[in-house]
Amino acid sequence: MILRKKATPKKLRSIWERNNALEGVFWPLKKRLQTVSELYDRYLLLTPYRYKAFSKSFRSFRDYEKWKKKQRNPWFF
Repeated sequence: MILRKKATPKKLRSIWERNNALEGVFWPLKKRLQTVSELYDRYLLLTPYRYKAFSKSFRSFRDYEKWKKKQRNPWFF
């Protein structure tokens, strides 16, 4: 039994098989920075998470271990 890949429509093939590795290589620096800034702004609008710096100090490693065991949020350790 020979398994064959399903044929993809030409529209999808052009989207997925296009090589974008060189996109932006020849752009001037100003255009690159504008593009990155725009993409970052879009990211901030779409993400539900906001960056918040986290710092906590402990008297001993045992105190840290106790605190860690109580945590339910995996991002805290």
